[in-house]
Amino acid sequence: MLLKTVTFEITNRCNLRCRMCGIWKEGVSDISPAQISEFIDSSIFGNQTYVSVTGGEPFLHPRFDEIYR
Repeated sequence: MLLKTVTFEITNRCNLRCRMCGIWKEGVSDISPAQISEFIDSSIFGNQTYVSVTGGEPFLHPRFDEIYR
């Protein structure tokens, strides 16, 4: 069985300062729920079986609840 996966990096906000990761140095950048919906509705998304939500720290995205739903 082939597992189709798509990953959304919804933010680069992070409350940690790990030495091996510099995502927190990039400044604040968030993807909007509308951008995610647009991608899901496009034919590129197709029939995915697994969706991953990541980022810096995805829970710091101000609209995380809306994106998760």
